[in-house]
Amino acid sequence: MRQDAHIAERTVLRLINVPLTDGQFDALVSFTYNLGGGAFQRSTIPRKINREEHSEVPEQFMRWVWAAGRKLKGACSAAGYWKCIVCVSIMLADISVGFLE
Repeated sequence: MRQDAHIAERTVLRLINVPLTDGQFDALVSFTYNLGGGAFQRSTIPRKINREEHSEVPEQFMRWVWAAGRKLKGACSAAGYWKCIVCVSIMLADISVGFLE
């Protein structure tokens, strides 16, 4: 489990090219840990963050509730959890390094 968390951390560090607060980093690592580095890399989340399209980042988490055209049970609460973490992180972040400008 510790090794998987380390892999998720390295994935976030490799894919995100802008400063993050600790809370934002932790939210992205949690997301990556649970869905996998490949899913994080293919998602729009890193691109939105790196392009500084900050207001669009929280909603991207809600897209991760589908598999094979079906809404996954429990996934909505997990996606909502990640969105909540990011939103709280945004509110607590210094605006100059947050997901919102």
